[in-house]
Amino acid sequence: MGRRAAALVLAALLAGCAGLRQPPPAPGATPEPTTPPPREPVSGEPAEPSALPTPAPEARPEPTPPRAPEPPLALRYVHGAEFRAAIVQTYRAAARELERLVEVLEPGAWAVVLDVDDTVLSNAPFERELAAADGGAMTFDRDRWNAWVARRAAKPLPGALGFVERVRELGGAVALVTNRAHEQCPATEDNLRAQGVPYDVILCRPPGSDGEKEPRFDSLREGTAAGGLPALEIVMFVGDNIGDFPDLDQSLRRAPEDAFTDFGALYFVIPNPMYGSWEQVTF
Repeated sequence: MGRRAAALVLAALLAGCAGLRQPPPAPGATPEPTTPPPREPVSGEPAEPSALPTPAPEARPEPTPPRAPEPPLALRYVHGAEFRAAIVQTYRAAARELERLVEVLEPGAWAVVLDVDDTVLSNAPFERELAAADGGAMTFDRDRWNAWVARRAAKPLPGALGFVERVRELGGAVALVTNRAHEQCPATEDNLRAQGVPYDVILCRPPGSDGEKEPRFDSLREGTAAGGLPALEIVMFVGDNIGDFPDLDQSLRRAPEDAFTDFGALYFVIPNPMYGSWEQVTF
């Protein structure tokens, strides 16, 4: 090749290289960032991922529902075998003693007095409702109580129905003396009839009364009780509270043992761990 031709080839190469060069940035201008070309992976090396996977959102645990309050021990007891056994045992013992007592009495001349609430009829469902509405407590609520009585839903306690039937078979009158209010008597009578509980008279708490039962006991003895009954000899009392028995109150707990002579003979107590005058006892 001649020198002239070689010079022309060299000039063309230099012009091409000059076209590939980027012009220098203007003064004060920010240079464009350059992205390096992707690197070829070395043999055996895993290729770089083009993008990291988006992590799945962390699952939030389901909220734990509030735990129902534990039922009070008193309610556990009244649903236990021991409670049922104690009531049946008491009513059977009362029936045996009654059969002995009335052998010499004229039919129609005597009576057995029973309380109603948690002696003849069970209020355990009402107490369960109180506990559920009050975080496990069983604080008495007058409105709820009135609604419960109006429902006429109480059922007889174990042994109660058989006992009052036996009283009448032996020739006695069944007198129910309760501290349910006078205006609740009709609903209470409906409840008793619906459950097949026989009775001869029911004496509810008179208006203005403090709940003392002795005047109503006297009306039975004197023949002035409602129901047209004659004067009756009261041969037995059955109740769940110490106030269900004549002239007794919580002061009896400090008395010597011989003060309890009538219990198991004239007086029979139904256990009630849910409520009663014992709630006021301090020790």
